[in-house]
Amino acid sequence: MSFFTSPECNSQASLRQLASTDFLVVDAPSASDAAWKVSFLVVREAGDGIVGLLRGDSPAGSEQVPAAGALVVSEEASMVDLLSPGPASLFDIDPDPVGVVLVSPAGAPTAVVPQEVIDDFFATQAAERSLGPGGEAGDSRFPELPDQGRPHYRLLCREPGCDWPNVITEWNRLRPQKCGNPAMNHDIRLYA
Repeated sequence: MSFFTSPECNSQASLRQLASTDFLVVDAPSASDAAWKVSFLVVREAGDGIVGLLRGDSPAGSEQVPAAGALVVSEEASMVDLLSPGPASLFDIDPDPVGVVLVSPAGAPTAVVPQEVIDDFFATQAAERSLGPGGEAGDSRFPELPDQGRPHYRLLCREPGCDWPNVITEWNRLRPQKCGNPAMNHDIRLYA
């Protein structure tokens, strides 16, 4: 069954209309191995905000907490805003994404768009996902979305001893950007 019935109607639909509110915000990481009774876990760290997104059946103490991080987008953005060539480059950060965290203007999580919804958009609209190493620096920038901020990827750098919370608005996997940690000089490392 498709989530999309018409290209005209759905490509401009707000992501909020396609999202699930069956999520829980959890502090990372918990030592518990219990599965949660929600579809998604939005992982946060005190002072750093959102740093991951997991399926609700993931043990909170698992090695994937937080995994590669979380793609964070305004709840007012449309599917087209998210999946145009620039924004789609951020899907390259995580080869097995869970979904997208939608946030209010204040930055509070309001819903999660499951990856299946995004995949279904491509399948039903015969759209092509523009992934890959990116082009020259600056080629994969997000367009400015009026009064919505810019979609971005939030992740903790996995360089040993770092864990700096980075905000990424463009991505080129062949030339990872520098980690924002002022005490260290290294490229962002996605996995431990």
